[in-house]
Amino acid sequence: MTIKLTPSIMEGFVKTFLLERFDNATEIPDFHKELWNYCCSDEKYVAIAAPRGHAKSTSVTLSYTLASLLFRGASYIIVVSDSATQSEQFLGDIARELFENEIIADHFGSPKCLKRNEGDIIAEFADGVQVRVQAKGAGQSLRGLKWNNKRPDLVVVDDLEDDEAVLNKDRREKLRKWFFSALLPMMSATGRVRMVGTILHLDSLLESLMPERQLAFGGGKNLQYLHTDGLRQYATKRIRNTWHSIKFRAHSDDFSSILWQSKWEIGGKSARQALEDLRESYVKQGLGDAYSQEYLNIPLDTRNAIFRQEDFTPMTPKDKEKSKTYYVTCDLAVSKKDTADWSVFVVSGVDAQRNIYVEKVIRERMDTNEIVATLFALQSLYQPQAYGIETGILTKTILPVVEEEMLRTGVYMSFVQMPPVTDKIMRTRPMQARLRAGTVKFDTQAPWFFSFQEELCQFPRGKHDDQVDAFSWLGQMLNRLMAANTPQEDEEEEEYERQRSSPYTGRNKTTGY
Repeated sequence: MTIKLTPSIMEGFVKTFLLERFDNATEIPDFHKELWNYCCSDEKYVAIAAPRGHAKSTSVTLSYTLASLLFRGASYIIVVSDSATQSEQFLGDIARELFENEIIADHFGSPKCLKRNEGDIIAEFADGVQVRVQAKGAGQSLRGLKWNNKRPDLVVVDDLEDDEAVLNKDRREKLRKWFFSALLPMMSATGRVRMVGTILHLDSLLESLMPERQLAFGGGKNLQYLHTDGLRQYATKRIRNTWHSIKFRAHSDDFSSILWQSKWEIGGKSARQALEDLRESYVKQGLGDAYSQEYLNIPLDTRNAIFRQEDFTPMTPKDKEKSKTYYVTCDLAVSKKDTADWSVFVVSGVDAQRNIYVEKVIRERMDTNEIVATLFALQSLYQPQAYGIETGILTKTILPVVEEEMLRTGVYMSFVQMPPVTDKIMRTRPMQARLRAGTVKFDTQAPWFFSFQEELCQFPRGKHDDQVDAFSWLGQMLNRLMAANTPQEDEEEEEYERQRSSPYTGRNKTTGY
């Protein structure tokens, strides 16, 4: 007989059959009941982002999966994680409770083990009903996955992404494609997905399934929702597309609301003090971003980010009137597809004191002709001293077109080709240092500024980095060009050399004067 799971049934099940077997078992927190509320819903697709160390795997991957088997809510389950080894560990925990938990055996009957290995278990109950659970790693082949002529009716996904892979854009896209084109289609028509994890990147798969800009903290009736628009915050709750999802964090900004109070009340400390001390320990090690990621589901720490909000100094009206030498740096992508990278042009002026003023940023999807037209338009408007562009295949395809157009029009530009730098963080350091020194100012009233600032502040965990790349090339190029003299310095040096070589200047051999 199938019994539909509810949060109250899940709570009773865990208290009766599992709680005493857990290490350091505590009272079931309200937010675990909220997890079960999502898992037990009729929604086909559920995604949950929760902080590290908050027993999300215990409450969902172990408890909910096991209850689904015992209450006959699912008969063929796939457990998926970032690696086969990790998913096999989850499967081992499920198998241990299913075959070795005496309290479960007394109540549900001791299931007969038909198969049990690291990646696959099959059990048969006294009434002849068979169930199966398999463990799979991200990227594994799932084509044609069937058992007893049926496809999986429940997929439990736990920590599908890992810290290293998520930093690589190609690997993020590869995982996203596998998830939607291989994992989801292999389920039965009535199959369900229950996905849990921690947000590791603002362009991660799990983040893309979250409600738009929603965070939650507190528990039960005290559950609160936080809406973040860029780096500003508002309260709201939303459902995004076909996914029923929620994002939790360990505490609110001021620690007034804590997700799992009893967990942190250890050694006589209050939960608030324990979490404040934990965050401080991360910050002292220079790992504020790691704390923000692991406990707040925000994979960056705005206080210790490469580019911080307070680093962006606004230009004054007088700054706009100053005489400047202009430079343009580019990060180009030849495509107009909605999913393609952007072409970015950063226009900056440098004054006599070598302060930098970022006056314009263009960020659009362009084809080759549009890129060339934009370069000539910028040449007409600003007469840049040089254009910084990364050396590569794209440069080889665009520059010949530009050179042809220069010959045709008689308008010439100077290009500085920058060697590719694989470490994008290191590439940002010259501009980071200039911003911290207060020698870079921005037209903060311009329509492009908010998107530009948001992308820089989210780097390297943000969804896009095209503007970061173009801005970083500015620092690299200026470091090379500033080593050379300005035209004024060249004139001064020429005058000095003329005076030094004149027969009427210099020390007299006789008098010594």
